[in-house]
Amino acid sequence: MSIETTITRAWQRQAVWLWLLLPVSWLYGFITLLRRQAYKAGLLSSHRAPIPVMVIGNISVGGSGKTPLIIALVSYLQKKRRKSRGNQSRVWR
Repeated sequence: MSIETTITRAWQRQAVWLWLLLPVSWLYGFITLLRRQAYKAGLLSSHRAPIPVMVIGNISVGGSGKTPLIIALVSYLQKKRRKSRGNQSRVWR
């Protein structure tokens, strides 16, 4: 069993030993704070995508249905695109 699987299962069961990872969480939070400040100060720059971007994730570590949601969303958008190809509306590039 991989470490990812082990931690995911422990997370879903709310295993007590995960408290040992709390200092790592603090470190991650501090690094995130530093990055945010660097963006605000202009030391780091962001990229603006030329088309709309949708992010589906971070709902849960695993097993919350993100993959089926993405599959359904892509299927829906592809069908919508096929229907609109004859007219001038820009549904999806």
